[in-house]
Amino acid sequence: MRLEAETTLTKPLLRKYLHWTLVENQRKRLAVVQLFGALLAMLSFLLIWKLPYDATGYVGLVLAVAVVAGFTTMPRWSAALQYRRQKGVDPVRQRFSFLDDAFEADRDPADASKGRATVRYDGLVKAVDDKDAFYLFITKNSAYVVGKADFTVGDPKELGDRLAKLPAKRFARVR
Repeated sequence: MRLEAETTLTKPLLRKYLHWTLVENQRKRLAVVQLFGALLAMLSFLLIWKLPYDATGYVGLVLAVAVVAGFTTMPRWSAALQYRRQKGVDPVRQRFSFLDDAFEADRDPADASKGRATVRYDGLVKAVDDKDAFYLFITKNSAYVVGKADFTVGDPKELGDRLAKLPAKRFARVR
């Protein structure tokens, strides 16, 4: 397999990348926070039900609901803030060469001195096959983004088939 792509990280790809790194990777933590918030809300409700109706009971309920809502939407706020901070930044260009057992990524195709990384497929933490791009996570919160429309040599379907050979826990196909 010999595939090549040259991707510019455009705003839609950046938005999806931030969504995957800040929201999708935090699902377990969000579930725990939601469970804690739900228990807090139930406890507040039980206290309000047993105690006489006064302003403090309602304040407790409102506070519990606010805590649950705040914690569950925090990663989405964080992703939106990160995206807004990136608006003035020049788009990142990368060239990728996909081989049978690894891929190479050049940071800036115009300047080879910027650095080249070689990553084996079995060393990926996670790989996501989206309808527009591949997200190749080298750590939990850091990934290479390869646009499917940016392939210059070969078909992106070949890369999707190669990534599908990863263990099911580390590969996700999202349409």
